[in-house]
Order: sequence, then C-alpha cells, then structure tokens
Amino acid sequence: MLRDNAPGNVAEFLHEARSRPEDALRALHRIRAFREALYRIGSSLATAAPSAPDDAVDVVNEVLPQLLQYTRLRRGSPDTIDHGLSLDNLLSPLSPVGWSLIDLMRGSDRARIRECANPACHWLYVDHSRNQSRRWCAMWNCGNRAKGRRFYHAHQKRGRKH
Repeated sequence: MLRDNAPGNVAEFLHEARSRPEDALRALHRIRAFREALYRIGSSLATAAPSAPDDAVDVVNEVLPQLLQYTRLRRGSPDTIDHGLSLDNLLSPLSPVGWSLIDLMRGSDRARIRECANPACHWLYVDHSRNQSRRWCAMWNCGNRAKGRRFYHAHQKRGRKH
C-alpha cells in the first residue's frame, strides 16, 4: 500500500520496519550497497574515468526500478511529484534519491561532478562555480581547514627565519 510522506505515515512506516527486523536489516544492507555504488559511479565521473565500474552499475540497476515505482504526480498539481512510502518495500524512502540520480545523469550537471580535494573527505559535489574551479565539498568545512593549514605552515616557516 502506497502512503504519502505525512508524519503519521512515516511513523507507521518506521513501526512496520521495526516489526520486520530481518527485512529491515536486508534493506539496510541494500541501501548501503546502493550508496556505495552511487559513490563509485560519481567518483568515476569526477575523475573522468572511461566508464563506471560494472558491478556498481549492476547494483544501481537492481535497486533503481524498485525506487521509481513509488513516485506519483500530485492530484490537482501535476507539476509536483510525491515520493510515497510503501509498507511492503522498505527501500521506498529512497525514491527521491532515484529520481535525483536520473536528473543528474541526464542533465548538464553530470560533467560538473567533482570529488573534494581533501584526501580525508571523499565527498562528491556538483561544481556550479563560474569557472569550474571549486576544490572543496564545502568551503566552511574542508576548504576552511585547508586554508588554516596553509596559514599555519606559512607562519611556521616565517617564525623559523627569525
């Protein structure tokens, strides 16, 4: 049964997941595999690899059809899409992720996928900077840390000269 994402229905969905712990654990493993596959595909795009890893594409292709079946046009507002919850399929909350993936892969942003320059980060992002030169997932996070390290090391070198 398809439900909308209203808070009461979300609570009902969570109750259903708790009542089926084995199914919930299987869904969690599939969600993690899906997330890892999306990362590997995005990382291959960020590095301009000739193609995405086949096993990652296989994982996405296995899960994606299960996500898209829970999407509906909103009645009275056909330009609005609702991503429903299915009590039968514990993967249904990922429906918006499936559609976002399709939008990203079909659009011009596909060529703007980058991986953060912080070696400890590995986040992927879409570079919307004017000259396509963004290096960090977020300036307030990784970019700020990199600037702080450069500042610290520059002042350490100056301090040794005196």
